[in-house]
Amino acid sequence: MRRDSGKPRWAKRAIVAALLFATAIVGGCAMIHSTSISDMAKGPGHRIRAEDTAHGFFMISMPELDAGIRLRAQCAGTVTGVETTTWMRNWFFLVQHYHQETSGWCQTN
Repeated sequence: MRRDSGKPRWAKRAIVAALLFATAIVGGCAMIHSTSISDMAKGPGHRIRAEDTAHGFFMISMPELDAGIRLRAQCAGTVTGVETTTWMRNWFFLVQHYHQETSGWCQTN
């Protein structure tokens, strides 16, 4: 005999579909905006051009995160700051959305 959680069947399907769609969008965007990932993955103290990471996603594999690499950046020069939003787990990767306000140099810490 089947248990009923009280939610309509269509609501459960809508939630699952929305989650799958969101995962696909995040994964696709992370692949498209991956130009700065190799730079960020080089580790602490590596300088990157802020305008090269104007808008998109950081995506870094779990082993690299385990090695202590941080995706937050310390910015200098004409850079006013990096605005980051929530981490999202996407299969074997952690994805972080970022937005860079101005151009200049950023240094990973």
